[in-house]
Amino acid sequence: MSTPFSTTSTTEEPRFSYWRSLRLGTFHIGSSFADILGSSIWNYVMANGMLALGGFVATPVTLLLAMRQLLVPLTIFTGHLSDTHPILGYRRLPYIWLGRGLMLLSLPLLPYATSLIFSGNGLGWLLAFVGFLLYGIGTQTSGSPFTALVRDSAPKAKQGLAYAIVQTILVAAFAFSPLIYARMARAFLPNYESERSSLAQFNLDLFWLATGLAMLISFIAWVGSVIGVEKRDPNAITRKVDSPGQTFAQFGTVLGEIWADRRMRSFFVLLSIGAISGFGQDGVLEPSLREVFGYTFSQSAITTGFWGIGLLIGLIGCIGLTRKWATVEQVKIAQIGLVISALGMGMMAFTLLSKTEDLMTPAVTLFGLGFGIYTAGGSPLLMVMSLDNRAGIYLGLWSMAQLLARGVGIALGGIIYDLARLSGLATHTAYGAVFALEAIGFIICIYFLRASDVRSFAREAQVPATAALEAVD
Repeated sequence: MSTPFSTTSTTEEPRFSYWRSLRLGTFHIGSSFADILGSSIWNYVMANGMLALGGFVATPVTLLLAMRQLLVPLTIFTGHLSDTHPILGYRRLPYIWLGRGLMLLSLPLLPYATSLIFSGNGLGWLLAFVGFLLYGIGTQTSGSPFTALVRDSAPKAKQGLAYAIVQTILVAAFAFSPLIYARMARAFLPNYESERSSLAQFNLDLFWLATGLAMLISFIAWVGSVIGVEKRDPNAITRKVDSPGQTFAQFGTVLGEIWADRRMRSFFVLLSIGAISGFGQDGVLEPSLREVFGYTFSQSAITTGFWGIGLLIGLIGCIGLTRKWATVEQVKIAQIGLVISALGMGMMAFTLLSKTEDLMTPAVTLFGLGFGIYTAGGSPLLMVMSLDNRAGIYLGLWSMAQLLARGVGIALGGIIYDLARLSGLATHTAYGAVFALEAIGFIICIYFLRASDVRSFAREAQVPATAALEAVD
C-alpha cells in the first residue's frame, strides 16, 4: 500500500489574500442558485401544483429534498481520497469539478420530472429521484475537497479567516438569490398571481426559467472561482495505486482514530443537532406561509430573504468585531448565536400557533441573526478541529455531520408536520410544533459545544497551538 499523501504542500506556506478568499467564496453563488432551485422553488412549485390538482402531501417532497444530505457519508470518503489520491498532480480540483459537473447535469431533469408528475405520470417521481440522486452525489463528491482547498489556500494563522470569508459569501448568496428569482418571476411572468386553475402551468413555466438561470450562473461561478487556485504538484502523483480494499482499510483506520476522541464525538453531535435545528424548517416554511397566511410566491421569497439578511448581518457583524480574537474565544460567540437562534425559532413557533402574521418577518429575521452569529463563531472552529495532514477527512467528517443532519432535519420537518396533522392538530398548530422542537434543539447544542473542549484539542493537536488559537487573527 502506498504511503498516504499529506495535504501540506512541499512548497512554502501560501500567503493570505483577501482577494483569493473572496474569489473562492463566489463558488457559493453557484451553490445558492442551484440549491434554492430545489429546496425552495421546486418545493413551492410542487406544493402549489399539488394543491391545484387535489392536495399537498409533504413527506415525499421533503424526502426527495433531503436525499442529497442523506448521501453525505460520501463526502468524508471523497475528502479522504483528495488527501491521499491526487489526480494528474491535483488534490482538490478534479473532485470539485467532477461533483459540480454531475450537479449541472441533474438540474434540467427536475422541471421535466415535475411536468410528468402534474400530468399524472408516475415516471415523474422516478425521474425526480434520479435527478436528486445525481445532484446529491455531485454535492458530496465536491463538498469536502472544496473546503479543504479553502484551508490549503491560506497560511495556518489565517485559515479560519479565509473560511469565514467564504462562508460570508455563501450567506450573502443565499440572501440575495431568492430575491433575484422573485424578480425574474415578475419580469418574465407578469401574470403569475393568476387564478388557481392556471397555477400548475405557471409553476412549470417559472421552473423552466429558474432552471436555465441556475445552470448559467452555477457554471460560471463553479469554474471561475477555483480555476488557478490550486497549483499542480508534480510530486503529488501516486506511483502505486492502492487497491479498493487497501483504500477502505486505510480510511477506516483513520476514521476510527478520530472517532475515539470524546471531543470529536461531542463536536460531531453539536454540528448535527445544530443543523437539524437550523434546517428542519427548510421544507415547511414556505408551505406554512402559504397555508396559514396566504402568501404568494414573491411574498414567500421576500420573507425567506429576510432570514438570509439577518443571517448575513449576524455573520458579517461578528466576523468584523471578533476577527482578532483567538479562535478558542469564538466558542462564546457560537454560544450566543445558539441562544438567539432558539429565541428566534421559538418566536416563529409562537407566530404560527397564535396566527399572528405581523410577527413572522421579525421572527424569521431574529432566527437568521442568531444563526448567523452561531455560524460566525462555529465556522473557524472547523479549521481548528482538524489536523494538517488529514484536513480532507476531518473536514469531510464535519461536513457529513452538518449535511447529513440537515437532510434529516428537512425530512423530519415534513414528517413531523404530517404526523401532527394525522393526529388531528390544526394546520397552524402542526407547523408551530415543528418550529418549537427546533428551538429546543438549539438549547441542547449548548451542552455539546462545551463538551467539545476546543481549547484542549487546539493545545494538543498537530497544528501548533499558537497558530490554531489565532486562526482568525
